[in-house]
Amino acid sequence: FPPVLLDLAFVLPDTAVAGRVLAAAREAAGPLLSSIEIFDRYAGTHIDEGYHSLALRLVFRALDRTLSDDDIAGIQQSIEERLGRDFSASLRS
Repeated sequence: FPPVLLDLAFVLPDTAVAGRVLAAAREAAGPLLSSIEIFDRYAGTHIDEGYHSLALRLVFRALDRTLSDDDIAGIQQSIEERLGRDFSASLRS
């Protein structure tokens, strides 16, 4: 079955450790996650001082079916809630 790729960028305080953010996102994503990586870190224009943007690339796959938009939306919400709670992260728009 085909994978689903999801790129998410979060604005986080500079005190947030990338490895911990990655681990929390991995845990929140659940068993359908097949890979996760950080592909960008940005600080500068349009990001408040003391904060940075961290972009994650997530790949999801089910072995028995094609994933639906609802499947991915629920997982994304779990990740956003977890990173918001643990790191005061917000989804970058």
